[in-house]
Amino acid sequence: MRSSAQLLRARRVRVRIKVADSCTLCGDCVKYCPTDVYSIREGKLIVNEERCIYCKACEVICPENALSLTLERDSLLIEVVNKTYNPEN
Repeated sequence: MRSSAQLLRARRVRVRIKVADSCTLCGDCVKYCPTDVYSIREGKLIVNEERCIYCKACEVICPENALSLTLERDSLLIEVVNKTYNPEN
């Protein structure tokens, strides 16, 4: 019997996140970030770059295009790998 699965290989990434002045603190990045990179405190957007996995959900969801993510040199990405399992092999 064969089965297929997708595996996620996480590798350390170093991301720089720039927040433009056009940020309105709408909170969409806070709501949709899967790793809680963003929070809003005292009327400011707080960014924890170390938590970022470079999925870019925040960049896509931001209605003001206020977020810009870039990988630092020598960073690695997360990859999805399709594997097929065959117990007869």
